[in-house]
Amino acid sequence: MSVATPALPVRAERLWAALLAATLMNLPLGSVYAFSVLLRPIEQELAIPRSALSLVFGLATVGFTAGSVGAAFLYRVAPAPILVLASALTAGEMDTLVGFVISGIS
Repeated sequence: MSVATPALPVRAERLWAALLAATLMNLPLGSVYAFSVLLRPIEQELAIPRSALSLVFGLATVGFTAGSVGAAFLYRVAPAPILVLASALTAGEMDTLVGFVISGIS
């Protein structure tokens, strides 16, 4: 009786890369769900209703979902370093925009 060999050899580098990628994905996803721990203090400090705060959780969930689904298509368009740079620039622009909006509200 012979044992079938895998068609593609499993390389140790790929396993470590997959483990690292899974860990890095859990950091932002975990912070989204940990938001519920801080919900009551944020609600009391800012004096805004819970429905307004739940909008933040909803938008973050939609953003992660759209990013995960869209990544499969974007990897066909551009190489990973270009996508990382574009993502960093977009995140920086959004942080700046939110800063301007918050400073205008205060």
